[in-house]
Amino acid sequence: MQKKKNEDVIALNKLLAENKWLAKNQKRIKKIIKNLNKVSWLPEIADTFEVKKVYTKSLSAIIEKFKNNNILFNSIESDVHELRRELRWLSIYPHALRGLIQIKTSTQSPEVLKKYLTPEIITSQYNIMPDGSKLQEHIILNADFLFALSWIIAELGKLKDNGLRVIIIKEALIRALNIAQNQAEELAYSICGETQMRIPDLLARSKIITTTFFEENILENLVC
Repeated sequence: MQKKKNEDVIALNKLLAENKWLAKNQKRIKKIIKNLNKVSWLPEIADTFEVKKVYTKSLSAIIEKFKNNNILFNSIESDVHELRRELRWLSIYPHALRGLIQIKTSTQSPEVLKKYLTPEIITSQYNIMPDGSKLQEHIILNADFLFALSWIIAELGKLKDNGLRVIIIKEALIRALNIAQNQAEELAYSICGETQMRIPDLLARSKIITTTFFEENILENLVC
């Protein structure tokens, strides 16, 4: 793994240099700064409106992807990990936008959301929005639906890590012992211990919780 990491770092640095990201003059970065200085930024209220459009478009894209059965749950990396990445961006934007997005606590939380409102999720630092008191306008998210989003991200993360542990050990065993994939996989399970879930079970669990999440229209109700 260390050898592969070093090879990839060398390849990445070569690519960055070829595209003038790491060159002495840093032409690529200077060009970006130059273009940013030319931008006619919108007034704050209009800018907030446009950002909200982009955010809701991201929500709609993920909803449509799931409803069109483009997430098959056949692979830990391609399905579980990729879906989690897309969902996680929805919780990264509020922090990256430095106070533009705030949350509003619900007076009456729908019954279906209560299973998501665990103490760990409610007190998570990821659900504490940056101070936006100096801004005129805000994008408001429903707190309970945001907590539900945080829960599914966390659960998919646990399932993803659980599955990748088996996959990484299996690949290491194939390289080290030159054995067949099925033999390496069984050996990987034994190394992980009796509590290790099998990958088909992890994929099935991922599908169940994700299907429930989307059937409850969490993303549709996230933005107030």
